[in-house]
Amino acid sequence: PEKENLSYLKKNKEINNIKNMTIIEGVCSNKDGFAKLHLRSIGTAQHSLVRDFGEKDIKIKSYKIDTLLNKLKIKKVDIIKVDAEGAESLVIKGGLKTIKNQKPKIIFETPAQNNSSYDEVKKILIPLRYKITKIYEDAYHTNWLATPTEKV
Repeated sequence: PEKENLSYLKKNKEINNIKNMTIIEGVCSNKDGFAKLHLRSIGTAQHSLVRDFGEKDIKIKSYKIDTLLNKLKIKKVDIIKVDAEGAESLVIKGGLKTIKNQKPKIIFETPAQNNSSYDEVKKILIPLRYKITKIYEDAYHTNWLATPTEKV
């Protein structure tokens, strides 16, 4: 949602002639409306809804996944990918209707140094009968795959 990153995304879509991609200028979260996005000048992809870097903040449109899917008339979801710089649980909460009804696989990334983000997601997905498996880890990030233990 940050303007510079958004311009790169739009340029890449155009250069690569991508037709099956819709760019939404906003963030996914647990509510529709507006959110405060904390910007970080080091590493342009590290902006966050929950981690305040003490730098610049911007007001940005916020959507629940469930709202976006309805707005875009997307009826079937097989997989959800979440990399939200510590706000993964907020994003997943905004997709609970879809997750409960369709049981998609969910790939999410959490900061390697902070287990609280993982713990928050786990508290949401385990009661929904998801199994969570670590699929990648480095010094900065851990990637997880959550799969439903029962079929829809």
